[in-house]
Amino acid sequence: MADLVVTSSKRRLDIQALRALAVVAVVLYHSWPGLVPAGYLGVDIFFVISGYLITRHLVGERVRDGRIRLGRFYVRRARRLLPAATLVLIVTAVMTLLVVPMQFWTDYFRQIAGSALYVQNWVLLSPMEGPRIDTAVLHFWSLSVEEQFYLVWPLLVIAGAAIAARLSRAPRPVLAVGASVIIAASLVLWIATSAQNYELAYFSTFTRAWEFAAGGLLAVLPALSVTGRRADALFWVSAVALVASILLLGTNPGAWTIIPVVATGAMIVAGNAELPRSARAIVGWRPVQFTGDISYALYLWHWPVLIFAPFITGSPSPSWFMVLLLAFAVLLSWGTTKFVENPIRRTPLEGDHFRRRRRVSVATVTAGLVVTLALSGASIWTSKNNPEVTQACLDRNNSRTGIEPSN
Repeated sequence: MADLVVTSSKRRLDIQALRALAVVAVVLYHSWPGLVPAGYLGVDIFFVISGYLITRHLVGERVRDGRIRLGRFYVRRARRLLPAATLVLIVTAVMTLLVVPMQFWTDYFRQIAGSALYVQNWVLLSPMEGPRIDTAVLHFWSLSVEEQFYLVWPLLVIAGAAIAARLSRAPRPVLAVGASVIIAASLVLWIATSAQNYELAYFSTFTRAWEFAAGGLLAVLPALSVTGRRADALFWVSAVALVASILLLGTNPGAWTIIPVVATGAMIVAGNAELPRSARAIVGWRPVQFTGDISYALYLWHWPVLIFAPFITGSPSPSWFMVLLLAFAVLLSWGTTKFVENPIRRTPLEGDHFRRRRRVSVATVTAGLVVTLALSGASIWTSKNNPEVTQACLDRNNSRTGIEPSN
């Protein structure tokens, strides 16, 4: 049986389609919550995909080269995530200064700083004065959880491989046992915590670890492969389970979250050998692949666009205007992917010819993060030292885009 973890470097159209489904679910949920009551599960799909792809990369490197180069791994992750995220944070900070009333600045810039440092989920869980408002970077909580996973998971893979060597065992079984233990512990914590404090369960890194580990377990197992009618059946059963979960599960699904997580893994397995024949038309459809390609940027942009609109217009956004806003978010996402994300991500890490481009990219992103943090600190200080600021525009928060802790 071919080892997909080591030998496959091809672009997975099915995984791009999963990304498209995930981001569309999130965007629709944020725009029209009643239409997709559990669209927030798109984040869970992203977590499983991330766990699978990152673990496949790490284990593949370990098998091929005999070691995992942490520095190179973190550089690749930074090149993939930071440029687009930094651009969105800078634009968000500037727009906050321009259109958001000063009484909201403390909450906004506190969360902008937390997002820049990838601790936004813990910022949301920290004590604060008064009710939490839906800032334009609220959605960065999931990116923070993912970045925390990227920091810790490679170390766990290296430790598992070292334990396997110490025991004179193959690394894959040891890593599979380790991933299974994390899944069991984190899943129990998720179910127990969500029953007592759903906000804590939703935003905590520890209660989300099982979803990443589920993808990781799939990557360290011998490549599961189904073909023919079995692959078609597995793909479509999993697709129906995912869509049904998004449409039917409500707030606080608890243990029911297992369904979309397992379904995501099953869809990945269905495409391990080749794309199921009956799914090729819809998965390979250009709009689906385009959405998957811009999914990261679209996730970053759609929420600030929706949140800032009512501050600018002075009233909640009607449905027809929401459609225009989402079209604008798609345009921004395409431009960010084409002109920011891809050029930096595809610049080779080696070679003198690209040295200047690498230096410019690093300097630009670093400067952007420094400016964002500086603006955040200065604006928080300003808002706290102007207690008599006007209360105008309090009614401009868009109730059509307001979300609960379950988004």
